[in-house]
Amino acid sequence: MNITRLVAEIREQGYRGSAQTVYRYLRPFRAGHATPAASVTPASPAPPKIRHVTGWIMRDPENLSDKDCVRLKEILTRCPELEATGGMSARSRA
Repeated sequence: MNITRLVAEIREQGYRGSAQTVYRYLRPFRAGHATPAASVTPASPAPPKIRHVTGWIMRDPENLSDKDCVRLKEILTRCPELEATGGMSARSRA
């Protein structure tokens, strides 16, 4: 099927995207050896919100879930300035 014809048909049904988007989506099918789901790279998880990180830093580590502890350690490893604030957190006051 012609992409231009397909775009015209799906626009009749309410599609408002571009023909280029349809073309990029269908390109793996036209090659005959991939599916769009297989060709899409998985998105990386969204970064945590600032308020969550602040809460993790200020909260007593005993009250953090294992998942939150791991995420906090990852963040602190990547940011030495944030790691330095550990002296002002609830962890140091305990």
